[in-house]
Amino acid sequence: MLDSPRLRDFVFWTAVAILLIPASPYDSVSEEIREEKLDQRFSHSSGSVDTPSWKINDRWVYDGELDVYDFIASSGVSTNVNTLTGTLDVQVTDVLQIDIGGIQTIAYEATGQGDYRADNI
Repeated sequence: MLDSPRLRDFVFWTAVAILLIPASPYDSVSEEIREEKLDQRFSHSSGSVDTPSWKINDRWVYDGELDVYDFIASSGVSTNVNTLTGTLDVQVTDVLQIDIGGIQTIAYEATGQGDYRADNI
């Protein structure tokens, strides 16, 4: 069936082309993804890596619980309170550059204020 040299060459080069076609786009796509990840990781001009981009007055609120059982038990006070529930409001108050091991690093100063309460007191 593949007695003809032309047919044999055609089949060979067709097979090579079929095998190479998926490799080329995959390499370029994976290279683009790799470059995009590097751009995201090294996006700060100060040379910092993987730092958040917070600004002064950025603010966020956490809902949460505080387990106070051990603290209360060690104080000698008798109570049935085990957990306090509430919110913690955090705000960025300053953005600094500090030296850590000879490398200028972005640091954030933040303050927080919490309001936690217990039921049935």
